[in-house]
Amino acid sequence: MKAKIIFDLEKSDWHDHSTESLWANPLSDELFQLDNIPFYIYGVSFGDIVYANPESGNYRFRELERSGGHSTYRIFIFESSNTLLVEKELAKLVSLGCSLERADEYLIAIDVPPNIDIFEAYRLFEDGEKKSLWDSDEGKCSHDIHNRDQDRSRHSSDTKIFGV
Repeated sequence: MKAKIIFDLEKSDWHDHSTESLWANPLSDELFQLDNIPFYIYGVSFGDIVYANPESGNYRFRELERSGGHSTYRIFIFESSNTLLVEKELAKLVSLGCSLERADEYLIAIDVPPNIDIFEAYRLFEDGEKKSLWDSDEGKCSHDIHNRDQDRSRHSSDTKIFGV
């Protein structure tokens, strides 16, 4: 049975939430694996293993035990954006292997699994920005961005690495 983990949030100029809750799979009494993508939290991602304390039928985040290797990004869609173009660009991220969760029509959380070329995901984020569709934000990067040659070897030879 899934558990709800509550995270306290810092005051922010882009949201007014004091907490965010994420679903998680229990691994032991106080150890959980996160099972959805954060919208507001920085420093945790889908698949991460966390410690949490029981509290009022839920659990309150205590600390990160270890990373699950996923990276988290957010897209803030501009009100003036063409919905069809936005959906076309988002479909490219899904085709790459990313998962999306929508908070509302303007905020989308994106999970980039560990086996996905992070530089290709960056390129797609920047394409949407260049087309004035959205702004993006990094919640947590767990990919090894310092070893591009190793990352490149995991993918087909026709994959282009952003910034190289």
